[in-house]
Amino acid sequence: MDFKELKSQEDISELMMKFEYFKDCSIKELNYITEADSKRSVTIIFENQFAECPAIEMQFNQIENIGLELLKEDYVWHIYEVSLMKIDNLFYWGEWNDFKGGTGNNIHGTWISAGEIRWRGV
Repeated sequence: MDFKELKSQEDISELMMKFEYFKDCSIKELNYITEADSKRSVTIIFENQFAECPAIEMQFNQIENIGLELLKEDYVWHIYEVSLMKIDNLFYWGEWNDFKGGTGNNIHGTWISAGEIRWRGV
């Protein structure tokens, strides 16, 4: 399946609907790549047994910032709902539904800001 690039709020809404707003999904695999010219990307495979598409691969390119932090010590990689938005020229994905985007030291949990996001069913 070909990648679909997110460009608009309509694209974001389509992904969120097809993947049930990431409700009750899990991160199966996360891969971080830095290329020689300092381009950074993250690829994540998410699984969701209740979604129209049970597994997706998301590619976050032109990484601005990333946070990987367990919310609780006994936390499992189970996601209940996410936020996905575009603010100015950056996309923000966060593992909680009221994530507002932005950066800073007060952000906890797993989140990514990137200049480009692509996704496909796997």
